[in-house]
Amino acid sequence: MNLERRFIDSSIYRHDNAPHKNWKKVKTFPKHFHMGTEENVVESYISNNPEEAIREFLNFIRDKILE
Repeated sequence: MNLERRFIDSSIYRHDNAPHKNWKKVKTFPKHFHMGTEENVVESYISNNPEEAIREFLNFIRDKILE
């Protein structure tokens, strides 16, 4: 799941569950979240349930738009 705001403020927000070796230090590995940039990676606590995960990410997007 991805929110890319390249043409607004160059930010990217992406939930990722690919086991990238660069992010092994993240507590929730292989799940991780790109918070604003490709290099700023944090834990991702988005649900493993697809319906719930979409709901959580859409709520995140709504909050970002309202900021």
